Amino acid sequence: MRVTISIDWNTEGMDLPAGHEDALKESGIERALSMANEGYVQGELNDNIHMNDDDPEEGVEYHGWWSLSVERDPQPNKQPS
Repeated sequence: MRVTISIDWNTEGMDLPAGHEDALKESGIERALSMANEGYVQGELNDNIHMNDDDPEEGVEYHGWWSLSVERDPQPNKQPS
């Protein structure tokens, strides 16, 4: 069985400020795992980051989504290739 959590932030075409990519990875994983533990298999992501002197005073707003999928192996005792 393979369990996959996909995290997608709407950052296409954006020049991410230094450190924001790592912060988004961390907050996305934390949120997805928290919601998955509550029984959800998908959900929205929201974050506001203000970590650099160049960031606007109100922070940079990010939005996205996550989803969980389970793939059952038809031959559970066989090594994947």
